[in-house]
Amino acid sequence: MTELAANSIVSTTVEDALLEILRMIADLQATTATNPQNRTVITQFTQNELTGLFTVSLSIPSSLSYGDSGVVANASEVFL
Repeated sequence: MTELAANSIVSTTVEDALLEILRMIADLQATTATNPQNRTVITQFTQNELTGLFTVSLSIPSSLSYGDSGVVANASEVFL
């Protein structure tokens, strides 16, 4: 499984860190070495050039399990 190293995040705000993580995921899914099955997690990632507003859409494969604490969603591994 591919890991996003904590020390690779240089942002000082949660919002900036989220954008960094999303860019890292977009880079991982664009490379056949880390995404040999060509799966798409980030289906849209655009920035408005006038306002700077980012628009992001995600599709995260997952499975549901039921336990004592309720329903648990477990994301499926996509990247190597």
